[in-house]
Amino acid sequence: MRSAQSGECEIIIMSYSMFTAYMDLDGKMRAEFGSSAAMPLLDDVKFSCAVFDEAHRLKSAKAKVVQCVKKLHKTCACKIALTGTPMQNDLTELWQFAECIAPNRLGTKKDFDE
Repeated sequence: MRSAQSGECEIIIMSYSMFTAYMDLDGKMRAEFGSSAAMPLLDDVKFSCAVFDEAHRLKSAKAKVVQCVKKLHKTCACKIALTGTPMQNDLTELWQFAECIAPNRLGTKKDFDE
């Protein structure tokens, strides 16, 4: 994480479980480690692009991984999602998927439903 934060490494490859583990959603990790200097987190890294494989995992608004991806909006301008199934059950999944990667591109949920 320190190499990524300092710009020494250009690519980070990790699982979704590692991704969620290194995002500080509620400030608990910062409190646990004392400061961001003690343990850099993904929140501290400025990304040019994030690519999410198997991105069908981003279709549930309640999923921790979705909350983490949304938090990246502050530090990552470009997000790419790779999936073979952007929608399985209903159009709400498609809207949530797009909202996670490109907020407001399909309008509000209400507008999309209409």
